[in-house]
Amino acid sequence: MLYIRTDWLNEIGKEIPTTVDKFLEVCDAIKKWDSSKIPITAYKGSFVNLLRTLLPAFGPLVNDRYGLDEETDKVVYVPSTEQYKLTLMYINELYKKQYLDNDLFTQDAAQANSKMKENIAAMGNNGTVLLPSNFKSGELEMTILEPLTSQYSNVKRVLGVSPGKCSQTALTTKLEYPEAIVRWFDINYSEEDVATDIVKGLNNVSMWLGLEGEHWEYVNDEKTIFRRIVPEGIQMSEEEYRVKYVAPNAIGPICVVLSAMPEKKSNPAQYMKAYESKEHHYPFMVTGFKNGYMKYTPEEQERLKILANDIETYTTQMEAKFVIGQESFDNWDSYINTLKEMGLEELIKIKQAAYERYKLLLD
Repeated sequence: MLYIRTDWLNEIGKEIPTTVDKFLEVCDAIKKWDSSKIPITAYKGSFVNLLRTLLPAFGPLVNDRYGLDEETDKVVYVPSTEQYKLTLMYINELYKKQYLDNDLFTQDAAQANSKMKENIAAMGNNGTVLLPSNFKSGELEMTILEPLTSQYSNVKRVLGVSPGKCSQTALTTKLEYPEAIVRWFDINYSEEDVATDIVKGLNNVSMWLGLEGEHWEYVNDEKTIFRRIVPEGIQMSEEEYRVKYVAPNAIGPICVVLSAMPEKKSNPAQYMKAYESKEHHYPFMVTGFKNGYMKYTPEEQERLKILANDIETYTTQMEAKFVIGQESFDNWDSYINTLKEMGLEELIKIKQAAYERYKLLLD
C-alpha cells in the first residue's frame, strides 16, 4: 500500500488520484509547488510494495512473481508478461521525472522514513512513522491510496491478504536448547498468559505488540479497542517505538489477528492505518496465486533450488536496470530470451504441476 499526505493535496489543489494519469498529475503538481519535495520515496526493500501497488492498474495480475492467467488457469511468471513491462515503463517514467526518489535502490528504510518525517516526501509505504506534529493542523492528514486504474484496466484490484500461511520450522541437532524453542512456539498459540510466575502479559500477541499491560492494553471492557503504550517524552510514532524497543520482528512463526481497533487519541497513526485500510484497501482485495501453498516432490525441489534462485536474481537485477534507465525497454525481448535460456519454461512447468495437485486437494 502507499500512503499519501492529504494536506499537501490541499496545498496543490488536487484530489486523491484514481488513475495512473491523475497520479502523474499529482506528482507533477507537487514538484511545481516545491521542487525540493519528493512525491514518492521508497527504498530497495520496499520496491516490491510499489510494484504491487501499481501492477494491477495495467492488467488482471496482482502477484509480482507467480500468477494465474484468468482465461487459461495456467501459472505465469509475471515478470515475463506485457503487464509487468507496462508497469516497469510507468515506474521508469516516475523515476526519470524525479517523481520517484532517485535514491530508491541505494538507501535503506531508515533513510526513506526520514524523508517522510522531515516533510520531504509526500508518499511512501510507511506513513505510520509520521506524528500529528508533522502537520500544520496538529492532526494526521493522510490516507491510503486506492488501487489505480488505466486504459489497460478499469477494475480496481489489490493483492489480498492470505487468510493463512503455510510454513515450516526445523530443529537441528545443533540446537542447544530445543525445549526453550518449543516453549517459544507454544506462546504463539496461547491467548492466555503463559508465564504469570515469571512475567505478566506474555501471550500470542506479544511477538507483535509486546507484553500486555506494559507495552499495550485494551481500553474498554469489550476488548474492541486497544492502545500501544509509548512512554512520555518519546518523540516517535507508536510503530517506530514498537520496532525499536518492543518487538522488532512484528510476528512469530504464526500470524496474529487482533479483533480490536487502535485507539485514535493515543495511537493516531495506527488508527489511521486501520481505518484507511478498511475504507480504501480491503474492499479491493482479490485472491492472488497462492505460491506459498504449493507442495513439490523431492526431484522438483532440487530443480527449483537452482532455477528459482537464478531466475529471481536475474529478474531483480533487470527490473532495477529498467527502472533507472540503465537498460532500454528496446531490449525487453532479449531479457525474455535470457529468462528462457535460464530455464523459465521448466520452472513454470514445475509450478503448474504443483498447482494441479493443489486443485485436486481442494476438490
